[in-house]
Amino acid sequence: MQRFLSLIMALEYIEANLTNPFTLEDVASSAWISLSHLHRMFTRVFGCSLKEYITKRRLCSAAHDLIHSQASITELAFTYQYSSVESFSRAFRKHFRTSPSGFRQQNRISELYPKMVLVPDTKNGGEPMVPVPKYDLSELSKRILNAKGTYILDVDIDYLMRINDELGWGAGDVAIAETAARIRKSIPPETAFFRIAADEFIVITGLDELQAAKDIAQKIVSYADDQVTWNDTTFAFSVSVGIARVPEDINELKPALDLAREAMFQAKEDSRNSYRAL
Repeated sequence: MQRFLSLIMALEYIEANLTNPFTLEDVASSAWISLSHLHRMFTRVFGCSLKEYITKRRLCSAAHDLIHSQASITELAFTYQYSSVESFSRAFRKHFRTSPSGFRQQNRISELYPKMVLVPDTKNGGEPMVPVPKYDLSELSKRILNAKGTYILDVDIDYLMRINDELGWGAGDVAIAETAARIRKSIPPETAFFRIAADEFIVITGLDELQAAKDIAQKIVSYADDQVTWNDTTFAFSVSVGIARVPEDINELKPALDLAREAMFQAKEDSRNSYRAL
């Protein structure tokens, strides 16, 4: 259990210092363990290196600021501890598959790399604690309650764990970022979408006609043959999409998500790389 407490302290230190200069040794000291021990634990539990996690969290926070603040790209580069705008832009493009300026113009989703937290494992035989991403669903909840009578989409990446296992977690991150890009290319600029799980997104279409929602779903799945690249590996992947109408009588988020998720699972059971509507 002590190792999980050390990881929790390391995560808290990273989150508190995303805009401050620190070393990997500083993170280890905050967790009261050696850096080599922290490296081993971090990779085993989170599937990525300590350095990679810090990079993702800083870029995620910078992406949020690109959308929600007026800070310049130069200001953000130095705020998040990059030595130059060029190095910041290279890292941003690698992880978000677009430039910082393109991201700001297209108003893409910023929660691609959320904070990780450790929670007790509820499954028998598992680790005492398991890592889960912490998504802020408060804005999604408000949007859903304001979208009664319209259609939402549940977009889920097919075989993401296989991508992670066979090609590496970096390839999985590329698939997640590319899925967000495919959604953005398939919807009007004013349409909102949110990441709610490792491989799952919700699109608030605002449409009350089923066929119009199906047209968006069809466009999203049409990108399945597009190739993406991580390091020297090129691969393709698909998504499955569930379509559901937000009930008029809901007063919380879960019923609408459950409906969309049920439709998405039907799409996976039928053929994957497809969509289904309830």
